[in-house]
Amino acid sequence: MTFDPSATPVLEAAQAELVAWGLDAPARFLPALAERLPEPRTAESLADVQVAELWLVTACVSKHARAFEIFDARFIVPAVQHVCRRHAHLEANDLAQAVRERLLVGEDLHRLRSWRGRGPLAAWLRSVTTRVALNARPTRTLESLDDDGWGQVLRRLEAPSNPELTLLNESLRVQLRAALRESLRRLPQREKLALRLHVFEGLSTEQLGRIFQVNPATARRWIQGARETVLDNVRAMLANTSRWSPSQVDSALRGLGSSLDLGLSGLGS
Repeated sequence: MTFDPSATPVLEAAQAELVAWGLDAPARFLPALAERLPEPRTAESLADVQVAELWLVTACVSKHARAFEIFDARFIVPAVQHVCRRHAHLEANDLAQAVRERLLVGEDLHRLRSWRGRGPLAAWLRSVTTRVALNARPTRTLESLDDDGWGQVLRRLEAPSNPELTLLNESLRVQLRAALRESLRRLPQREKLALRLHVFEGLSTEQLGRIFQVNPATARRWIQGARETVLDNVRAMLANTSRWSPSQVDSALRGLGSSLDLGLSGLGS
């Protein structure tokens, strides 16, 4: 194990950072770290390496318990929180456990060992966590979203970019929301979840296919069918309400159709 003298300030700064994180005596992992660093080990060659983070990962690969705790708290948990904000169908605890199993289980921790310190560890963890999320089955049903949750997403359909809906008076909007909520509630759970993830969370049919373990063409058919069913049901409910004229129904359906227009032709089959 050899380091060029020019690397000493870099190593000292990284060691101080590790101690601040709570890793005692990180120097014990310096020989293992050296094996993971490019040669020659100069300040210049280390400039593009996240030395403290790679040092921590090296301690994890060495199966140091405190290093595992720091890695989990400082990197896995924030990555999971970041991904769960974008994929609300996932439970954070379940996703965190899946990421731990992906990275921290196995004799040689080969996935964690594969990270070489190029680029921030947090960004790498978010990428790993996203891949785990997209391959996970949904762990949260939408029953709790039938009221408050769906109310929030329904209000997004009345954005200023949707003039057909913003021109409705409040009384008609209340009825429209109720009709749309009821129509969504009638959808089979699978189609309801797929539609919500696609429209409101922006998941592609390829991503939905991985989540539900079907091919993208099947996910695309689910979304198309769900969209058509929702609009047909809303039209029927509004047409049976005396306060809605045929022209108002048509205008409202155009607005909803625009909001639920998934742009499927641009997403592939």
